[in-house]
Amino acid sequence: MSEGTTSELVLTDSAGKCFLLAEVEGEVASLEQGASCSWSDDGVSFTLTLTSGTFSLSGESGRFDMAGTVTATTRGKMYPGSFFQNATLTRLGE
Repeated sequence: MSEGTTSELVLTDSAGKCFLLAEVEGEVASLEQGASCSWSDDGVSFTLTLTSGTFSLSGESGRFDMAGTVTATTRGKMYPGSFFQNATLTRLGE
């Protein structure tokens, strides 16, 4: 997670392949609905599009919820799907 230039926050995966914009209100960051990112890995192209997502912090823990669609394309065929991801985060160290 880092400060954004076109939004208040930019969230990214650990590999730096997908960047998602978020706006902050109070303790909650809301991901931009309809935002998408694309990347390729081992000959497969992926496109992820958000339908909803939030990131919130409270004291020493946090919560991340995200849902959307993802399409994998390989050898000229598309494989569409949907996903829901949630995680509980715990702060480590200072």
